[in-house]
Amino acid sequence: DPHSPSCRILSPLPCRIPADWLVMYSRGFASRPDAAEALFAFLGAGMAWRVEHGADALTTTPPPRRAEFERVWHGGIIGSDEYGHPVVLEKFCHVSPKELLAVTPTDELFLLQQIYNQEACREYITAQNMRTRRRIYKHITVFDLEGLSFAHADRKLVSLVRMLNTHFAFTYPDTVRKIIVINAPAAFTMVWNLIKSFLHPVTVEKVSVLGKNYAAALAAEKIQLTPEYLAGEMPSWSAELKRLHAEWDPAALQPGFALPEVRHRAVPSSTPPPPSCPCDPVIP
Repeated sequence: DPHSPSCRILSPLPCRIPADWLVMYSRGFASRPDAAEALFAFLGAGMAWRVEHGADALTTTPPPRRAEFERVWHGGIIGSDEYGHPVVLEKFCHVSPKELLAVTPTDELFLLQQIYNQEACREYITAQNMRTRRRIYKHITVFDLEGLSFAHADRKLVSLVRMLNTHFAFTYPDTVRKIIVINAPAAFTMVWNLIKSFLHPVTVEKVSVLGKNYAAALAAEKIQLTPEYLAGEMPSWSAELKRLHAEWDPAALQPGFALPEVRHRAVPSSTPPPPSCPCDPVIP
């Protein structure tokens, strides 16, 4: 809404800013000495980036070869923690870099597939916020490295991961609560030393590296995994979005969780509107 308090405060930034983006940018750059200037600069650039890559339309118009990509890169919801933060699986070492690169022959296609994943996660979290009447914008990422080998240190694959980090560090800031690495083989030490050299120190501090016996560690974090995942079923963002869009109008999910002035967006008639800020603080 161009006449809302948020848009007036953030003018001259483009309006129609997703509500969760306002929170993650404000918090993501809060530690900088130039926090206010950084918020305006990066939020403005981030909104332009969304337009450039068509982020708002991706969950209803998926990138080309989406089904092939999900075969080589498993991703989706596999559980949640005690606060309701979703646990998101990222698994791609079960195939060779050659197979993965064949499905995403260009950097842009690889980026679009990953933006699709990020936007699907945002919509899932928004739906959960509306159901539970809590405001959560972070998730927990579980990297399953089963099948990792020295071949995955492929120069092109490492370049794509570096490119992805460059984009997402400034377009989805402060959205990851924890990063848990499971099924990490001994060879991962070399790869991890390479990867963490171009990650932000704050991100590196969030990482826990576990081996094959990770169940107890996840339980200690009060993470509950889904029965489907425990039974060996891999998640799918496409399948998750199909379920979400059958329940919700996609247009109601894209703005992120509701601020007081936009809380009356269309949601299922049986679902009460999300409560306003005073009784519904954002959960870190």
